[in-house]
Amino acid sequence: MTDNTPRRSAPGAAGLFDDGDMKLADLILDDYRLIPVLERTGIGLGFGEKLVREACAENGIPVDLFLLICSVHSREGFVPDSASLKSTDVSNIVDYLHQSHEYFRLRQIPSMSAKLAGIEAGCDPVYGKMLHRFFEGYRAELENHFAYEEQEVFPYIKGLLEGRKARGYSISRFEENHTNIEEKLNDLKNILLKYLPADCCPELRSDLLYDIFRLEEDLARHTTIENLVLIPLVTQLENSTDDER
Repeated sequence: MTDNTPRRSAPGAAGLFDDGDMKLADLILDDYRLIPVLERTGIGLGFGEKLVREACAENGIPVDLFLLICSVHSREGFVPDSASLKSTDVSNIVDYLHQSHEYFRLRQIPSMSAKLAGIEAGCDPVYGKMLHRFFEGYRAELENHFAYEEQEVFPYIKGLLEGRKARGYSISRFEENHTNIEEKLNDLKNILLKYLPADCCPELRSDLLYDIFRLEEDLARHTTIENLVLIPLVTQLENSTDDER
């Protein structure tokens, strides 16, 4: 029997996610969860036999940044070392996080919403209203989370890059209020798993559950990039700005 389980390198292992000279197709075949990373970095499918560094160069993506992001998404417990952080441009991280927000808002959430609407239409209205309430509450929380980053955090970082530090704000405030929003999906998962009648759109329900678990994992990696890459880099920027004064 053929084992089709995606192959993943251990955290810190040399090779797979440290080498820009491997074929991009091999990278994706090793872990299909990296497919959204391609879209967020502007790399389209149909790249043939191109190497990772070739595809990155054609799309204006620093290869070290691309490999760092892939490592976060694919290596459980991965923590970037100081050398990786030193070679990372904070503006590129902000761009990637912005594209991730757009992907969540315009691709993943609407797709889940469409499946939820199908379940609502096929179930007792009592259950449909309950699902709708929990999902829309989560969507609103997610939108607020992204809006805070887009309207407060990212402009603050842009100011630092231009040599300006806003008074009364620091990245520590973002860190203190930075919650793992993926945890809020638990109520919705439990409703779908435990409380809807067994005959309530079982196939569509399974599809939606799969999407929720995938979104939860994706958001966890998003949070990891913010906590372990963005915040340390911005802290360095703040310190350097203070030293120049």
